[in-house]
Amino acid sequence: MPPGAAGAARGSAAPGTAGDRRRTRRHRRTDGPPSLLWLAYVARDKPNVYAFLPELTVSKVAQISIEAAQPNLDLATLDGLGDKTVIFGVISMGDPAPETPEVVAARIRAALEHLPPERLIPAPDCGMKYIPREVAFAKLKALAGGAAIVRRELSGG
Repeated sequence: MPPGAAGAARGSAAPGTAGDRRRTRRHRRTDGPPSLLWLAYVARDKPNVYAFLPELTVSKVAQISIEAAQPNLDLATLDGLGDKTVIFGVISMGDPAPETPEVVAARIRAALEHLPPERLIPAPDCGMKYIPREVAFAKLKALAGGAAIVRRELSGG
């Protein structure tokens, strides 16, 4: 990844200091081409704009994972991501109540106003390790149901 992209992901505070309130995880697939990278940005405080994201268009990162459900992200941020694939959070881990498929479909439709379907991967905001299994199952069922609704709409069915 170009040095500027990594710096932009960490923010202006020195890594590991009290001012560095964000963590960035970069991953490289070992079974694919060296340029297949993805980046996940995890913020303790949930901003509604990830101002650094457009800077990643010049990086080798192929996929960007964005938490969008819980922070009510300003989706105009997605407009400047070039040809990146976005793993887009449509399931909030901050709300213990499972979403309905209709709510998930609405979040997917909102993202599709900024990204083409082939570059959008609906997903949970974050891992489900700390929520009860039955809640996680209900949230994933809503994710599948919401994606099916939008898929039918896109295919004209």
